[in-house]
Amino acid sequence: MRQIVRTVAAVIVVGAVLAPASAQAQLRDVTGGEAVIQSDGQTVTVTLSVTCDPGNTIFGSIATLLGRHGNTLYQVSLSGFPFPEPACTGSPQPFVLSGFAFDGPIPVKNAKGTITSGLIGVGGTIESFGPLNVKIRKK
Repeated sequence: MRQIVRTVAAVIVVGAVLAPASAQAQLRDVTGGEAVIQSDGQTVTVTLSVTCDPGNTIFGSIATLLGRHGNTLYQVSLSGFPFPEPACTGSPQPFVLSGFAFDGPIPVKNAKGTITSGLIGVGGTIESFGPLNVKIRKK
């Protein structure tokens, strides 16, 4: 999975480098939302709110969710590459990332976490976001 995330990140970066200057968009805002741990205890979906320049599209995103339960730290690599890509409207819109906790089930029912780093491809550009605070809950 980590190799897939790295490969996808490389594709996003290459696409941004090769994009014409007229396609350069701007990511206006990304805010944290809620991370939901699915019933298997390891699959996680995170809904963010993304605002970007109208007339552009969101290609995809990769990010990392970090959380803590007592003395246990957990990390989830997240990605979201919807097809077709959502169109930017200039207003906040939901964007869903998903991932899998490879170190085993996440031992929380309700907690707080942080998306420590992320990249999002919008209209041919790659922009970073984070850290973002998110609420974590079990489904």
